[in-house]
Amino acid sequence: MLKDPQRLTSIRDPHSTRRVCVVTGGGSGLVVGWCCVGATESAAEGRHWAQMAQETRKAVAMWHTLR
Repeated sequence: MLKDPQRLTSIRDPHSTRRVCVVTGGGSGLVVGWCCVGATESAAEGRHWAQMAQETRKAVAMWHTLR
């Protein structure tokens, strides 16, 4: 969750995308999987981005499938 509203200004940029990586703990840092959330993404990722852009003062949580 982004807590600083100033950081949300890039959400309104139609070309902006965020890649979220899930890594293992214990210092190894191996990537378990990732997902991209952005205006140009399809399905759930695109809807999530649109909700975040509309609700800038509210936490918008959604599960995503890792790739």
